[in-house]
Amino acid sequence: MNLDQMHFFTVVAQMENVSKAADSLHMTQSTLSKNILRLEEELGVPLFDRHGKKLFLNEQGSRFLDTCRKTLQDVSEAKEEMRRSLGNPEKKIRIAICGGLYKMCQCMVAFQKKYPEATFDVDTQAEYQEYLDINAYDVAIYPDENRFRKFRGYDFGDEVLLLARAKNLVAPKHYVFMHINGRTEFAYQFFSSVSESDISFCFVNSGGAHLQMITSGLAQGFVPEEMRDLHKDDSILLFPAPNDKYVRKMKICFKRERRLSPMAARFCAFAKDYFHLSNTDQIKEP
Repeated sequence: MNLDQMHFFTVVAQMENVSKAADSLHMTQSTLSKNILRLEEELGVPLFDRHGKKLFLNEQGSRFLDTCRKTLQDVSEAKEEMRRSLGNPEKKIRIAICGGLYKMCQCMVAFQKKYPEATFDVDTQAEYQEYLDINAYDVAIYPDENRFRKFRGYDFGDEVLLLARAKNLVAPKHYVFMHINGRTEFAYQFFSSVSESDISFCFVNSGGAHLQMITSGLAQGFVPEEMRDLHKDDSILLFPAPNDKYVRKMKICFKRERRLSPMAARFCAFAKDYFHLSNTDQIKEP
């Protein structure tokens, strides 16, 4: 048994789907399945109940999952402690962004003025992950949706979407949406259910391509209201979204303090003060 196998197991246990877990881990399904079977053979017990292609974590698997999480957490903390003892503390702050990018950027700018040696690793595609591992980040901004309810977060305001289109797009019939790792941006689920039959959809896998599709006049698209300054262009028009379904509540959460590097701990404390967050405002997720 090794740490990689324990990590693989925790991802499969969270998703209860080997195929999706393999995609998340960037490995083949057969390789992942062999690792799980080898782990079960070594432990001498099955960790999942199998019904066809579906997996369900059993009682032994649930107990082992707790052990794996604790072990992986202890190893992560030990690595960080070693870095500190060697006088090489981590200067990078890892942030997952599912919305609220502009607000967080303002905070990052203010923090870097105080600590110019700090650097940031920002994942703007975190929302499109099948399994968002909060332990991979120091800070995460995420929508108030069921799949994120396991996190303990603070209210972070609303994300309001605007409809953007090129001025030369007279009779818009095409719409473009972000589509990454099999997941499409949240505006699509509402819009596609009420759209007319003759409307067509285009999909791209990057923000740059999304903006280019709009500015070129190929399609309309939805953009966050907080990003309107980035879309100030003589060729682009911005409109209110069709209804209030294009507004979603956002939350922000922080990794446990004892698992943060000194720089990340400073940033988390700074962000809580910057956004006027307090422990009494924290949402306890079920």
